[in-house]
Amino acid sequence: MIRASRSLPVLLALLLGVLAGTLPAEENQVVLNLEPTKENPRNSEGSFARLKSGRVIFYYTHFYGGAGDESPARIVGIHSDDAGRTWSEPQTIIENAGGNNVMSVSLLQLASGQLALFYLMKNSWIDCHPFIRWSADDGATWSEPKPVIAAPGYFVVNNDRLIQLTSGRLIVPGRLPSLARERSA
Repeated sequence: MIRASRSLPVLLALLLGVLAGTLPAEENQVVLNLEPTKENPRNSEGSFARLKSGRVIFYYTHFYGGAGDESPARIVGIHSDDAGRTWSEPQTIIENAGGNNVMSVSLLQLASGQLALFYLMKNSWIDCHPFIRWSADDGATWSEPKPVIAAPGYFVVNNDRLIQLTSGRLIVPGRLPSLARERSA
């Protein structure tokens, strides 16, 4: 959820405990609000994952140098070892390797035990491509990025939409917007 102030509240932190049956609903509270600053005017598009260790991670888009969708951004991560009550300081997970930014992260615990990290690399208003990385050690290290789509274009994929079928196949819902429609908007 992004408020008009462009802050990204981590409201779901203790909800995990409620859903797991370890906390009553009346104990829900906001434990972290990632407020924008002059150096970090926008935080957005995040994804949670629960690791084998029980640690909860939250990766999100951390903008710097502007708050627009075309502004520079990197993927950062925080973690909680106490069911979301407290959170670590943000650490850079993926530095901005795009012409504009990297954004719209999705995390998915795979049936193989690996963790998948999916994101967009935006180079320009006509070049935005999805990439994926894998981790066999709960996100301590990540594979080199692999492009999901090789065709040229601007591919829109909202964060946290990656799913895995029982066959193991990964599904990435996305779209290729019409440039004529985008130019007239």
